[in-house]
Amino acid sequence: MSRRRAQYALPLDGSKPRARAVPGDTRRETDIQRDVLRLLQLHPVVAFVHRINTRVLDVEDAKSRTGRRPLRTAPTGHPDIAGMLRDGRALYVECKSARGALSEAQERFLAQVRAAGGVAIVARSVDDVLAALPMPSASGWRDVL
Repeated sequence: MSRRRAQYALPLDGSKPRARAVPGDTRRETDIQRDVLRLLQLHPVVAFVHRINTRVLDVEDAKSRTGRRPLRTAPTGHPDIAGMLRDGRALYVECKSARGALSEAQERFLAQVRAAGGVAIVARSVDDVLAALPMPSASGWRDVL
């Protein structure tokens, strides 16, 4: 078994294999989400961030005719990452792969965030986040905020 795992470059300890870069291949959206979330958790102007999973679940409901009803865990178009900056502004980040496109609902959601004074970012890499939220210089926080 270990020889086969080694043959396919799988970890010998049984953990999940890491995605390897393939020439001409683009990064997966989940990899971008992970990296962006890590960056935001360490960024000095970010108070907190969370990964938001949007799902529609069927739940039991005694009042429903069928005994079940759909339950949406987040509004349609909700970005992948939500949080708050230390200055009190809302922060939303939608992560996309190099070829990924925003849906109309996602575009509307991000536009509403911007119109309300929040920060809405479409991130195809951590560089997009750093462009929107640069690291503060030695002179202090005013450079960023």
